[in-house]
Amino acid sequence: MQIVLLAGGSGKRLWPLSNSLRSKQFLNVDHFSDENSGTMVSMVFGQVKRACPDSDILITTNEKSIAMLETIAEGGDFCIEPEQKDTFPAVCLALAYLSDKRKVDENEVVVLCPIDVDAELFFFETFKELEQLVRSGARLALIAIKPEYPSDQFAYILPEKKDRLSPCCWYREKPEIEDAEEYIKQGAFWSGGVYAFELGYMLRRVKQIAGFENYCDLYHKYGMMDKRSFACTVAEKEQNVWMIRYKGQWADRGNWLTFSSAKKQEDSEYNIVSDNSNNVRVVNELNMPVLCVGCNNIIVAASAGGILVSDLNTSTEIKPYVNTLIEKVMFAERTWGNFLILDVQKDSLTIKITLLKGRRMNYHSHERRKEIWTIISGRGTVIIDGESREVAAGEIINLPVGCKHTVCAATDLHIVEVQLGNDISSKDKRIFKQP
Repeated sequence: MQIVLLAGGSGKRLWPLSNSLRSKQFLNVDHFSDENSGTMVSMVFGQVKRACPDSDILITTNEKSIAMLETIAEGGDFCIEPEQKDTFPAVCLALAYLSDKRKVDENEVVVLCPIDVDAELFFFETFKELEQLVRSGARLALIAIKPEYPSDQFAYILPEKKDRLSPCCWYREKPEIEDAEEYIKQGAFWSGGVYAFELGYMLRRVKQIAGFENYCDLYHKYGMMDKRSFACTVAEKEQNVWMIRYKGQWADRGNWLTFSSAKKQEDSEYNIVSDNSNNVRVVNELNMPVLCVGCNNIIVAASAGGILVSDLNTSTEIKPYVNTLIEKVMFAERTWGNFLILDVQKDSLTIKITLLKGRRMNYHSHERRKEIWTIISGRGTVIIDGESREVAAGEIINLPVGCKHTVCAATDLHIVEVQLGNDISSKDKRIFKQP
């Protein structure tokens, strides 16, 4: 069995915590449970590995995320999208990659799984059964969840029988609330967002729909593909669909309604909710207070990228509004740590950098700006034009235009970096081999 984890989305439904450099799969989910879960992708990757240790895992992603994923999902393989599209193009590329690059047999069963599902038992109980359904003749096999309420965020599937394994009458992707209410009355289930099928069959289908010959052909045509979902393009139109009823805990963490319900509210001097407020959820990444007085049924999400205040039930509808924003990434995580932009002026940029113990920056130079580093805390080694010296809290390092420089962290290292120049740009960076 081949398992494909779809991890290429930007997670706009979780703005402002997620952005173009910090996708939803890298959001911290430690507070979903009493266990240390890490990020979404590390949690789901670990759950799938434990459930299906003999299966190969392929992760679809983009160039911006590959370095982080390689660190988090050790042992997985990666299919890199040339640019960010919706799930149908990503699935096409993944299937072509499995067939042409990995030489996977066309009779092999493939299971597609989103990266924002939280339910370990979900994987243990059902993945092998999905494989068996496909090997028994199902063209598409799904996991069905008993709906808790009418939602326009999930797909609905109607079983023909009351058995745990049943063929489906139809599949409907994200209907209007009124239609969702009617579907539930008819006995429909939520789709768990997992799809299983035979590689050869599905690859022939998507080739016919998308019009490509092989992996290389698709890779070069990728920019011309329309953004559309696998659910609407394929699942809704498939005739031979089977489902497995799942009775354990399951949660889609891809929007604020579900993400905030799972995240435990922490006691914090920065999060203050009055006694006359009800059902207020605060997710605060800022070192400043958020005060809610007399509020009901709202989510407040605050980060360096912006502040969201929304009714909980309509918080799933933010994506069209986020699309209209001119995004300025103020915070992002990297394999070496993270950075937070503190101040932006015409001729200067001030950043707080956190470099994790044992990590280092690229050895690089800038042609149009100089930099000043102030070590706030921690210890490390700075290398400038091949010369190294140890640094500690309180020291200031001047980096002239054109000098080659890097820093290595002996402990967690916190640095304030001031960039000075007339043309400050992320493209003004030339990388060299580490000294």
